[in-house]
Amino acid sequence: MTLREVLAWLMSSGGAAAIAFALMDRVWWLEELAPQPKRFVAFGITAGLACGAFGVCVAMGYNPVPADWRAWVEVLVFTATTAIVLGQGVHGAVRLGRGRALP
Repeated sequence: MTLREVLAWLMSSGGAAAIAFALMDRVWWLEELAPQPKRFVAFGITAGLACGAFGVCVAMGYNPVPADWRAWVEVLVFTATTAIVLGQGVHGAVRLGRGRALP
């Protein structure tokens, strides 16, 4: 797997959320959070990882540099929301689906 593939996995296929949820299970002070704050922390970690991956893609020349600050805002919001929504889908299928038969 190349760096470019890892970065794409982090940004657009649930990879950032997979790492976020793994951290939530392994870092003691994250484990002890109540469910709602834990969810928002997971959103923040997921968004941060995905946007960081986008920044690395731009620095490495894999993605074009956004033209101005508005373009940066748009692409980072899109990247963050995509990672969060995909992460919730993965989380629902893998974590919440344990022990239940899928229809």
